[in-house]
Amino acid sequence: MRLFLAGITALSLLACQPAPKQPVQDAGDASVELDAASPAAKACANLRRLGCAEGNDDSCVATIEHVQSARITDLHPDCLAEASTKAEARACRSVVCP
Repeated sequence: MRLFLAGITALSLLACQPAPKQPVQDAGDASVELDAASPAAKACANLRRLGCAEGNDDSCVATIEHVQSARITDLHPDCLAEASTKAEARACRSVVCP
C-alpha cells in the first residue's frame, strides 16, 4: 500500500512541474527568424516596412499563401520581399502599394 501511495505521489509531483522557460530572443535574432519565414511572411513584412497598405492587412500572409498554393495567379512574393521602395513593390505587378 505504501508503495502505491509513493508512486501516486511521485506521479503527481512530476505532472505538476512548470513548463520549461522559452529562450529570450534579442534584437539580433529577428533577422534569423525572418530568414526562416515563408516567402509570404517575408513579402508581408517588407510591404509593412515600405508602408504599403497590403502589408498592414491581418490576412496578408494567409492570402498570399492561399493564392500561391491554389495557383490562382502568381503574386510574386519573392519580388515583394526584395523590393526596397514602393515603386519596386508596384513593379512586381501584384500590389497597388499606395
